[in-house]
Amino acid sequence: MLVSLGFHLTVVSVILGVPTILAVQVHPVKRNDVSAATCIDGYSWMDNSQGNSPCLTAAYVGGACTGNNYVQPILINGYSYSLPNSSTANECSCSWSFYNLMMACTLCQGANDSVVFEWPRWSSGCATNPSWTQKYFPSGYELAGNASIPYWATIDPTTWTTVTFNILDANATYQRNSSSITPGSLLLSSGSSSRSTDMGAIVGGTIGGAAALLFLVIAAYLLYRRHVYKKGVYVSVINQQGRTFMYETAYTSQPQTTYLPLPRIDSNGQRPNVIPMV
Repeated sequence: MLVSLGFHLTVVSVILGVPTILAVQVHPVKRNDVSAATCIDGYSWMDNSQGNSPCLTAAYVGGACTGNNYVQPILINGYSYSLPNSSTANECSCSWSFYNLMMACTLCQGANDSVVFEWPRWSSGCATNPSWTQKYFPSGYELAGNASIPYWATIDPTTWTTVTFNILDANATYQRNSSSITPGSLLLSSGSSSRSTDMGAIVGGTIGGAAALLFLVIAAYLLYRRHVYKKGVYVSVINQQGRTFMYETAYTSQPQTTYLPLPRIDSNGQRPNVIPMV
C-alpha cells in the first residue's frame, strides 16, 4: 500500500483484514508473498540468509497474518508505504520486524529519510491491541517457504536512535550479528547453516558463565587454603626452631669455669690460692 505524502492518495491496496481462520494458519501451503520492489546497490547486507531483499522479506512477514497472500509494491517517488490503521493492523503489521523491514525497503530503494516513519507513529495505528507492538514476530505463525528474518530486523525499534529505523544503527547491528532468524523453527541461520536461537545462546552463556565463576571460586579457595597451610607450616617451623635455639642457648651457651688442678700442699702445710681460669 502506497500513500502520497501530499494527498494521502492510495495507489495500491493490500488486503490485510481477512477471516481469523486464515490468520491462525501455522503451516502455510501457498507462497504468494511477492515483491516487485528491488534495492539499489550497496544494500545487499539487508538480505536474509536466503538472499531475499528486505522488501520481499517484508512481504513474507506481512503475509504470515493474511493467508500468505501479500504483495509488496515498488515505492513510487514522492510516496510512502501506508501506516497500520484500525482496519489493517494485525500482529504481523504491528511487529518490530515488519516495521524495520518496511523502513529498510523504503530506504534501500533510494528514498530519503523524510518517508521513514518514527516507530511511535507507526505503532499508534496498533492502538486496538498494544501487545502486538511488543514482539519481533507473533508466536504461532511461520513464514512461507521457511523464510527467515535478518537479525537486525528483529531489534526493538524503541532502541534505535531517535526511536526511528536508520541505516547506521541497523548496519552496526548487522556487523555484530549477520545471522537470520526463522520464526517457528526457533533457529538462527547464516547461509545454509543453522545455529541455536537467541534463547539457547543466552541460556548456554548463562550456564557457561556460572560454571566458569564456580571454577574460579573453587580455584581461589584452594589457593587460599594452600597459602594458609604453607603459612602455618612456616610459622610452626619458625616456632620450633626458636624453641630449639632457646634450649641450646640456655644449656650450652652458659659461660664455663675451668679450675686448675689443686697444687700440692707446700712445706708449711698450706695450699696456695686457686685462681680460676675462665
